[in-house]
Amino acid sequence: VNHDHLFSYILTKYGKNKISEDDFKNRVFLAIDNLRRCGINNYHTSLNKKQFYLLTDDYHKNYERFIKASLAEKLITLDNGVIRKNSARFSAIYDFHTIRKDNIIEVLRNEIEPLKNLTKTLNKLMLLPDIYVRQKIKNHFMALEKKLFTDDYEKYYLKKESKPKNIGRPFFWKHLFGNKGVILVHGYMAAPEEIRPLAEFLYNNGYSVYGARLRGHGTAPEDLAQIRWEKWYDSVGRAYIIMKNCVKHFAIAGFSTGGDITLLQAANKPGKFKAVISINAPLSLQNISSKFASAIVAWNKLLTKFKAKKGKMEFVVNEPENPHINYTRNPVSGVGQLEKLMNVVEDRLKNITDPLLVIQGSDDPVVNPASGKDIYKKAKAANKKIVTVKSERHGILRGKEAEEVNAKALEFLQDVF
Repeated sequence: VNHDHLFSYILTKYGKNKISEDDFKNRVFLAIDNLRRCGINNYHTSLNKKQFYLLTDDYHKNYERFIKASLAEKLITLDNGVIRKNSARFSAIYDFHTIRKDNIIEVLRNEIEPLKNLTKTLNKLMLLPDIYVRQKIKNHFMALEKKLFTDDYEKYYLKKESKPKNIGRPFFWKHLFGNKGVILVHGYMAAPEEIRPLAEFLYNNGYSVYGARLRGHGTAPEDLAQIRWEKWYDSVGRAYIIMKNCVKHFAIAGFSTGGDITLLQAANKPGKFKAVISINAPLSLQNISSKFASAIVAWNKLLTKFKAKKGKMEFVVNEPENPHINYTRNPVSGVGQLEKLMNVVEDRLKNITDPLLVIQGSDDPVVNPASGKDIYKKAKAANKKIVTVKSERHGILRGKEAEEVNAKALEFLQDVF
């Protein structure tokens, strides 16, 4: 059993002639989740990979390949995110010798018909209302994010360094009947608590808000030290799935490293966000020591290879503006990951087309203030704006600059929603 079997079965068995892409992908995701739990062992190894990519960037291109093939064979049409089945092709009775060339989707569906445990589960899945499917998806990823944080916190907890759980725990504030939202992403060595003031401000102005937690954060520096930047990106990918299944339209905003993740999400999902807000996001850093991070990481790896116990520089002291939130030790490997992320983001800025607001502190001591102008210039969004906030601090989401930042963010959101 592979992705194509599940795509085909769900498309043919779905009771209506049309289905939204989001609903289709949601049902396939739930089908894969059920497949793993219903005792069937003969499924393709591709179903063991991270399946949430199906609901975000389709990283493995399984969905894209299926849709392209179905469109090429004129078995479906795709318009404005809605898949329509070609009724004539799906209701026809095919000769045994011609069905493979006439309707491969029917063939793939027939191949798993004998798997009664699976098809019984899939048939039940077909009966679920769209709203219930969205609720199941949201609950699945909310529970996953809660578990990831709890497990990470317990594994890396340090009595004198780890902050209380409420500092690092992701949060979601949903307006009962609201249909607009914002994903907020915190910065490097910080935690969701960092973005809470902006979250409260936006929530009080009518927006549902999800405060994402980047993996490796809100726990202890040793956790961050072993995290690759891709896991930060995936953390926000899961936030995207949660928000997408709760509101009709939503924006994404990120501070510092969270701004970089925000920009990369927008670059990889053109047309999916009502607005993109980057706040003090770095393309380069002010501290010259950061430029040596890659060399130090390489040196540490070399010492590890030769089992040397001395000479490593794994952490450097950090003196944060918000010590009740941020780590006080900075893993050198984490700075190396940030460098890699900045390079990827800079290369992908040209793919950003959604409305973009860039907010940059005038005299940021951490991020090179030129980053803001570079982001603004390189992004291809037709609707883009840059705002300079006079400040000698990096953490402008808190303190005297916060009121101006909040006001500029809200003004931009109100313009595009």
